[in-house]
Amino acid sequence: MAALMNAVSRVRAPARLLILLLPAAPAFAHWNTNTRRDAFIAEDFQASLLRCLPRDAFYFASGDNQMFLLSYARFVENRRPDLTFATDFALIFPNPFGEDFFRLPARDRMARRTEVMRRLAEQDPRPVGYAPAGHFSTLGIPSLPTGLLYLVRRGGRQDEGRPPAADQRITLRETPSGRSEYLSRDIIAQRHYLLGESRLARGDRPAALAAYRKAAFAAQGSGGREPVEWVATNIAASLLAHQMPEEAEGMARRAIAINPLDVNGHLNLGLA
Repeated sequence: MAALMNAVSRVRAPARLLILLLPAAPAFAHWNTNTRRDAFIAEDFQASLLRCLPRDAFYFASGDNQMFLLSYARFVENRRPDLTFATDFALIFPNPFGEDFFRLPARDRMARRTEVMRRLAEQDPRPVGYAPAGHFSTLGIPSLPTGLLYLVRRGGRQDEGRPPAADQRITLRETPSGRSEYLSRDIIAQRHYLLGESRLARGDRPAALAAYRKAAFAAQGSGGREPVEWVATNIAASLLAHQMPEEAEGMARRAIAINPLDVNGHLNLGLA
């Protein structure tokens, strides 16, 4: 370092200034891309998700975005100690699938996971919620879209869509510096997807399709961005469940374009 400074000191003043400014050039050129001065999406998502959960609920998180944000809320901030968290793969939070879960063959792990989730939904007295993209969402258990998650429907109630108060629990500040990030696009897609689910449950198909289109737009991966894969697949499955095969076909094709190996995407396309 001393030798470098000595070499710089022997250079003429204008050239010396240029040398000192060179490292700053990339910072100025890419400032708007990399600044996080207005990136509140992680904070907003964590707070909104916690507000959507009833007291003493059991919640199955899915994906890194939820697991990391909820683990920070639990283990660092000690927020909502009344809640119980778990994940599909028994990571980070206490394992609800049994001590031998990780020693089981893959097929048996899947069966155990399904068995435990169904038992919780049917027998546990606590409210049970789950993320849109997790294994729980594939089990066909009657549920209500509620804000940023699903809540298992209990007692045969036929509630129409998400409770109105859920909208008031959600604050997601979309900011210019955050719109290209995977985290932001995944969260915004979840929000619009669940709005579509709620509208569809109430029979408002035009409003549901509008919300689904917004979810698909948020999830797209143009410009070198990684697409949010689960969105188009889940939308296609929802449309098929509500006898909308033409609309489902378009979403299934979008899912396959994102990931040609998406088994559920091909299944949805075949059913459409």
